This record gives sequence, C-alpha cells and structure tokens, in this order.
Amino acid sequence: MIVKFDKKNKKYLVGKNHYSIEQLMELIKDGMFEQALSTDTKTTEIDNEQAFRDWMSQQKKDNGEPYSDRTINQDCSEIKNAKSKDLIKEIIPCENLFNIDEPQVIIDTKNEVVKDKEIFEQFNKSNHYCLTSGLSHYYDFLVWKHSQKTEDATNLSHKEIVEKISNYIKSKGFNYSGNLIENFYLSLKSKPFVILAGISGTGKTRLVKLFAEAIGATEENKRYKLISVRPDWSDSSDLFGHLDLQNHFVTGELTEVIRKAKDDPERPYFVCLDEMNLARVEYYLSDFLSNIETRELQEGEIVTKTEIFTIPKHLKNDENGEEKWQDEEKLFLPNNLYIVGTVNMDETTFPFSKKVLDRANTIEFSEVDLKFEDAGSEVQLDLPGVTNDFLRSEYIVLKDGYNDSTKGFLDKWIERLEIINSELKKMDMHVGYRVRDEICFYMLNSRGIIQNENEAFNTEVMQKILPRIQGSSNELRTLLINIFNSCLFESDKNKFIQDKDDDTLLKEMKDSAGDSPLGNKIVAMLKRLINDGYTKFWI
Repeated sequence: MIVKFDKKNKKYLVGKNHYSIEQLMELIKDGMFEQALSTDTKTTEIDNEQAFRDWMSQQKKDNGEPYSDRTINQDCSEIKNAKSKDLIKEIIPCENLFNIDEPQVIIDTKNEVVKDKEIFEQFNKSNHYCLTSGLSHYYDFLVWKHSQKTEDATNLSHKEIVEKISNYIKSKGFNYSGNLIENFYLSLKSKPFVILAGISGTGKTRLVKLFAEAIGATEENKRYKLISVRPDWSDSSDLFGHLDLQNHFVTGELTEVIRKAKDDPERPYFVCLDEMNLARVEYYLSDFLSNIETRELQEGEIVTKTEIFTIPKHLKNDENGEEKWQDEEKLFLPNNLYIVGTVNMDETTFPFSKKVLDRANTIEFSEVDLKFEDAGSEVQLDLPGVTNDFLRSEYIVLKDGYNDSTKGFLDKWIERLEIINSELKKMDMHVGYRVRDEICFYMLNSRGIIQNENEAFNTEVMQKILPRIQGSSNELRTLLINIFNSCLFESDKNKFIQDKDDDTLLKEMKDSAGDSPLGNKIVAMLKRLINDGYTKFWI
C-alpha cells in the first residue's frame, strides 16, 4: 500500500512519514510527493489497474446496463494520466493515481478538482470531465477492495455488532437515550420499513445515516440515499420515474437504489425519506406499501413474485448517440433494501393512515437532553464486512418462527397482546394478524439483544399500538389506563382505577411509570385527554 490513512493519528502515511491532508497538498505543490512514495510503486500500479478493470466489468450503470470496454478504458486512461492535465496538475498527488490505495485520498483529490468552479468549467471544456467520473469509480473500487480485507463480521454476534455501531454513533457526538440503537436495529430486522417521529432537530435523519455508515453503507458508495420528500408528490412517479414527452424514461431516485441493491444482494442498502409526511404517504409510497406484503420466504430466501414497478418501453440513446427502443423492465423489491422515513407532526404535514402504521415500527424521539457529553476520540469502525444477514428478517408470517422451541415463548406474548386487543376492540381500534406477527418477530429477534423481555414487549406496544389511538371519547381514558395496567403491572391489572380524581390519578401513574417510555407516553396522552378533551400519539 503506497498511501495509507492512519486511523489512530488521523493522518496519511506516505512512505514512513505521516502527513495531514494540508501537508499532503503542500507536498504535491512542491513536487515532493513522488519522492515520498515507496519503491514498490510499479507493482501496486499494475495490481490496482487490473483489479479495477476486473471490478468495473462486473458493475452496472444506473439503468442496469454493464459498463462498456470503452468506458473502462477511458476511466483507466484518466486515472493514469491525470497529472498531465495542465489545469489541475498541481492538485494531483502523483503521476499515476493507481499508485494510491487509500479511498480518502482519491475522494479528497476529486473534491479539490471540482472545488474551484471557474477552473472546473475550463476543465470540462477541455474534454477532461471524464476524470471526475473515473475518480468516483476508482473510489468505489477501493472501498470495495478494503471491505474484502476487514474484520469478518460473521464472527461477531449480532449483539456485538450492535454494540460496535452504538459506540461508533456515540463517538460522532450523538448520544441517543436508552436502547434506541438496539430498538432501531430490531425494528429494521423485523420489517424493512421504519418510521422515526419526533420534534425537529432530535437527530432522526442523522441516526439513519450514521447507522448505515457504521456498517459500510455511505453516500459515496451509493448504498445510502437521502431522498427529500416534496409536498407536491401525489403519486409514485417522483420515486420510481416516468416517461417524458419524447418517450425517454426519467429515472426516479428510488429506482436507482433498487437496481444497485438487486445487483449487490449480499450487502444492505438504506433509503431515508426525509420528512416523509410532507406529502400523503399513502399516495406516493402506495406501490411499496402493497408490495412489501407480497413477500414470501422460500428456502431461506425472501422473494416477491409481484413487481414493485415496471419501467415502460422507452427510447434511449446508445453509445453512438442513436435513439433505440428499450424493452420494458420489471423491478422487484430486493430483500436488502431498508426504507426509513423521518416525520415531524405539525400544521404543514399529513397524518398517517392505519395502512401505513400497520406496516411500520414507529419510533418516537421525544426525550431531549441538551447537556453535551464529550465521547472522546472518534471510533474508526471496521465493520464494512457486515452482510445483509445481519438485518434480513428470518420471518415473514408467524408460521416461519412458530415451532416447538419458540411456542411457549410466543404464546406468552400473544396472550398479553390478546388482553390489550380486547380493550382496543371496545373502541374499534383492535389490531389484526399483521401487527400480531410483527410484534412476535420483534420479540424473537430481541432475544440476545435486549435482556428484559417486558421492556421489549412494551416497546412494541408503544410502536405498534399507541400510534393508532386518538380521539376525544371518554372511553379513551379507560383504554389508556387499562393498557398502562396491563403492560406495567401484569400481576395487578386493576392497579389504577377510574374513581380517582384526575390530578391524583396522573401523579400516581407518573410516579409508577418511572423511566418506562411506554408508561410515560401513556401518562402524557392521558394528561392531554384530560386537559384538552382530545388526545393522540403524535406530539
């Protein structure tokens, strides 16, 4: 390895010396970079170029087509000859960028190239714009190459991986309360659709990004995608794509991710729908909501027999610039794609229907501690080798997880759920088999991750049951109290009864709830019902 990033010192190792990125750029400007390289340059150059060619031949473009030999040759030429371009030669580290084996150096070089807009525009006019594309491809290759050398995450338990992820996120300055990281993981594993709700600025979007980043999914390698939802979305065309007036297909942002995930089934891909309820989720995400329910478990693999979207027959320019008709293409939901939506509940957003709530775990971000705790030095996580097995659900219907070894465990929680559901039924708010199954999946997955089984069950009640409860009926008071008693005081289901005055009832329930998120949420909903005559889950 010629140039290596020393994670401990956070500097680049060139030869035997360490340099910051600023010092590295000074070396380049002074023409001293080549002298700092070790003597095995030629071998590394040959190995990297051939390995890059082999890797590129296996990759596909956003439209699903493989890269042509012409494109691969062009990339290699740009990477090898970047130093010869007068406009940018001062910021290119060495004569041949195949000498560089560290991804961060490549991406820093690309950023330097495009930083000066005036130079970059001149650069494009000189027909050298292919360099930035080549650098992006070479960066992706190096990330992939290093992921093959990293710690084999299959040797770690899922709990150990989650602990490493949690420590990584803390080192980035985000300290989420309680078992939120564990809960987020279990929610994703139970079903690949999760909603993060709460007031603005509580770190919802950041959690998705850092969690994905911790296991090797980044924006740079296109395994993490942030999609900002717009208020004017009324159908799925913005996500999946549409035909324009010239019969060309305009690719949607989600379509690109689906294609990449399909071609890379061993690694997880993440999509964050930021502020997903600025538009009606039932309208623009309806295809996904329906398709996710068609999944089946066949010989240990999750498959969907119904396509999530069909790209219609359309015109497309080939490499010679000639328009040709392309056959329709059916896209199926890959089992390594995880969609997380972040939501704020205010006057600018839309509420969720039961169709959406039934299909997702809703994690609320309501606890805010403004005190800053320095987590110390940043943790350099070495887990890009995590495969999709870490997140992939093992169950699609209850039968998949219900057997002699789990029967007693599951029956216990189904019985608890039946008690709650009988109370919900009195107000026509009861749940169906889908919610039952997904609560059971969460309980099965939580074993070995969350020690307290009651805590895991109460978490699911808060995420799958409480979001359905809203209204102004006096019966809601009884319902909330009965759920509180059933979940927090199983042995004394009449712990809190109706004949107490409001202030006394709220105070005693608050004291009894302690640090239970479910208990405190129910108390907050009950307080709102008493004070305002109306209550709902959302803040």
